[in-house]
Amino acid sequence: MVDAESLPPGETAWEYLAVVFDTHGLDIPITIEYDERRTIHLFTQDLLVQGVADDATGRVTVFFPVYEASTLHDPQLLLDFLDDIDVTHWREAIIPNTPIEEQAAWRRSKFIGVTFPAAYQELFAGLYSVHTLDELKLLPLFQLPEERSFIRPYKTGPWERALRACWTNRRQWSKPLLGVLLIVMVLGFDWTLSRQKRSCRSPRR
Repeated sequence: MVDAESLPPGETAWEYLAVVFDTHGLDIPITIEYDERRTIHLFTQDLLVQGVADDATGRVTVFFPVYEASTLHDPQLLLDFLDDIDVTHWREAIIPNTPIEEQAAWRRSKFIGVTFPAAYQELFAGLYSVHTLDELKLLPLFQLPEERSFIRPYKTGPWERALRACWTNRRQWSKPLLGVLLIVMVLGFDWTLSRQKRSCRSPRR
């Protein structure tokens, strides 16, 4: 990011981005990439863009913040920290016989870009910076389908997603089958709740 390296430690450069894919119903794995050498402030993250099978291209926009942050005003603090607490992957990032000031491990995080498998290259529709942020108090990470009926407004598990898929395509499914799926979900929830109650029950004296 522009001027990120000129900021003092404790101040963070940030940007809100949007990556767009025409999914055509395909799930697309992507990675928000940071410089992996800058181990202390490494924010690399894997995401799955959930495909949309609408009547068009299945366009999905993924909004996400990126940060170039630094918390160390003196690299010697990292070595002092590692003398007291053994964080293996941090210790392994230190290059022997090289002054700590010249190493990348402690430096400000560096956003590189968004990567994804070459097989999905034709589905990529662009990467954009979002500037109209006056109404946002937070910078959420979320996926927004162009066809709003495909929005997932809450977090789901495998049972919920299966039932939702069946309900969305209910013309292709018989009512008895939907009923069976619903019963299985209810029984599974009841079994989970029973286990939780047993685990929380105080032992008798």
